[in-house]
Amino acid sequence: MLSAQAFQYLKSNNFAFVIGLISDQSISSERVWALPLYLAERLDQVQLTPELVLQHASDLAEIIREKPALHRFPGRMADYFIAAANRFVALELPLRGNFTDKMFSDLQNELMGFNGVSVKKAGLGILIQSIDFGQKIMAQDRSLALLDAHVNRFLAQYTTTEKTQLQTPRKFLG
Repeated sequence: MLSAQAFQYLKSNNFAFVIGLISDQSISSERVWALPLYLAERLDQVQLTPELVLQHASDLAEIIREKPALHRFPGRMADYFIAAANRFVALELPLRGNFTDKMFSDLQNELMGFNGVSVKKAGLGILIQSIDFGQKIMAQDRSLALLDAHVNRFLAQYTTTEKTQLQTPRKFLG
């Protein structure tokens, strides 16, 4: 349900992808993944870059809050986006090709290094990179993303199976 333009935008811009991943909080996935493109448009730029976010750090929450609001938590998202921009700059992360040919655990740790990205969101990000964007991610069988905390809690509470006996899925899908 994401437009082809928004899909290509996320696929071609690692920073935009991370901003989308961070934004995945209490809003629809269509809004989450279109947010980086809309934010760039509000800033009158073609590409959303870390430098652009840092240039607008003082008014970023207001830009996100403008009607129609890009997110229901503009202040929190602005803080997360600024932190992500600072991390991209400090680590000199590239806007393209950063998620190619990586070990699952390395990519998971890299994504979880961003404020607002949990192990569950990192797993989602890796799944999207692998399945939707066709990136080669090695050792995906080490993912715990499909057995999230809610499912684990339910199984522990309502079944006789011990948490330690649960089998970890071997692949993301099928």
